[in-house]
Amino acid sequence: MGTCGKDIPLETQFMLVESKDNTEGEHDDAPTMYTVFLPLLEGNFRAVLQGNENNELEICFESGDNAIETNQGNYLVYMHAGTNPFEVINETVKAAEKHMQTFLHREKKKLPSFLDWFGWCTWDAFYTDVTAEGVEEGLKSLSEGGTPPRFLIIDDGWQQIGSEGKDTNCVVQEGAQFASRLTGIKENAKFQK
Repeated sequence: MGTCGKDIPLETQFMLVESKDNTEGEHDDAPTMYTVFLPLLEGNFRAVLQGNENNELEICFESGDNAIETNQGNYLVYMHAGTNPFEVINETVKAAEKHMQTFLHREKKKLPSFLDWFGWCTWDAFYTDVTAEGVEEGLKSLSEGGTPPRFLIIDDGWQQIGSEGKDTNCVVQEGAQFASRLTGIKENAKFQK
């Protein structure tokens, strides 16, 4: 939540802005407007939103590869506005679906069967302190409690996105924690080929 441009965090992939429609002057009874900003993908590039210290909204357009750069794009962000936030969001996704033709709106998708299963994600239990022993103990505890998970998501929050600058003197770079994390997890016979 925020009230100005500098409040928009890095890597913002969707933004809904609430404002008053003051096109005919400022009135207390002016309708509330909701505007969606949906950054898009284009070729090898993706767009994201971010604020800056001048309270401006910026569009960051990147490939994720320093060797692939551009300073232009045709379709960076789709915007749509209206008075009902739910309709605005729904119409935004439908318009992006029609334009991009790379995905289907949720109304057209069949739900995967695994949604009927109970699964467990390690993030809420361990955050960044995921260990093989912790995962094993968590699975054991859930099973002994009568709710064995049918799938497991191991999430140690490796991708840190924050507005603070990178420490150039830091010896360990983002992603380097994989060198010491989860090294003791081994697949059981069920998954060995």
